[in-house]
Amino acid sequence: MGLQLNTVIPWGRNFNEYMRMFDLTSDDLKQSILDCAAGPASFNIEMTKQGYSVISCDPIYQFSADEISQRIQDTYTTVIDGVKANYKDYVWDHISSPEQLGEIRMAAMEQFLADFPIGKQQGRYLTAELPQLPFNSHQFNLALCSHFLFTYSDHFSENFHLNAILELCRVAQKVRIFPLLKVSGEPSPFLQPIIQELETRDYLIEIKTVNYIALRITVRTFMNSQTLSLLTVPCSLFPVPLRVALYLIFCKNGCNVSPSPSPVRCCHNCFLSVEGSREIY
Repeated sequence: MGLQLNTVIPWGRNFNEYMRMFDLTSDDLKQSILDCAAGPASFNIEMTKQGYSVISCDPIYQFSADEISQRIQDTYTTVIDGVKANYKDYVWDHISSPEQLGEIRMAAMEQFLADFPIGKQQGRYLTAELPQLPFNSHQFNLALCSHFLFTYSDHFSENFHLNAILELCRVAQKVRIFPLLKVSGEPSPFLQPIIQELETRDYLIEIKTVNYIALRITVRTFMNSQTLSLLTVPCSLFPVPLRVALYLIFCKNGCNVSPSPSPVRCCHNCFLSVEGSREIY
């Protein structure tokens, strides 16, 4: 069954994890970036310290740093206990234990909390939530959304997901969403219907692996002749547990991505299918 959560929780990741989750390059970092549903991640402050520009938005930013900190404390034990209860479902390579996982997450969230008051004054943290964002069309070059869309498929409807992705596509030229699994590690049932709907709207979709963990897997890539891109790891061959890093890139109209050559099929001919996989939360 995997980790189960009753509601969306504040759980932040750091700059290095963003780089790997979203396959970010040095050129990507120079662009105008929106981190949507960013929560208490330290990506914004770490980017700012390096001289880059990023806007983070999340409904949790309506609260004070003290209130957000309290919410983190209230949910921290729930998450770590859930990870401990499903210990064998996770790959403990870069992180050795649930306790170390908690330390890494808290370090990122503490960076966020220290930066939040001044960052909010500077306009780097904005209170906003999907599926309606207070930004101009194509205001950003790149929008990132981590551990919200598809992750909380049990809490938000397919229609919400579609409208949220379309809104991200409105405000940014490219969108990357990570991962494509529910919080339990199961595939989101909304992914394929949303892909089909976006294809009818002339988006290019590419599904691609990212280097969040090194796995020898075969990738099948599907690309529309126009523009929205989707990236994945599909494979039922490998034994439990596998930790899979997936993300979506969306872009529309004017993207210079060429259609891919013939798709490479994995051994079980599974597309957007991940069996026996878990992501460390």
